[in-house]
Amino acid sequence: MALLITSAAAANEINLQIKNASKQLAVSIRAFATGTSAASECLVKSGQLSERIAKETLPLSLLEVGISPEVLDNPQVIKAASILSPTLNSDCTSTKMSIEAINRLIKDEL
Repeated sequence: MALLITSAAAANEINLQIKNASKQLAVSIRAFATGTSAASECLVKSGQLSERIAKETLPLSLLEVGISPEVLDNPQVIKAASILSPTLNSDCTSTKMSIEAINRLIKDEL
């Protein structure tokens, strides 16, 4: 009987770990999509990329790394990208946001 209870507790713990890891990985995927989308928006706004080309290449760039482009329709990704994009530098490769602000953005929005 004690072995059964221990096995059930261990299974519950494993399930909890899987659930937590899955949530963390989903946030990471949304964060990557946010950064990619923000860079794309920045490139369009700065005139370095046409909107048409950006709309065609953004989903492809996500597919290349194994991420479904459907993540771009996620309201959390859309909002976070709109917050991040204006903070990018002139070549759209880095942000003026502090690490703390980026972590807050991820925690609050994604």
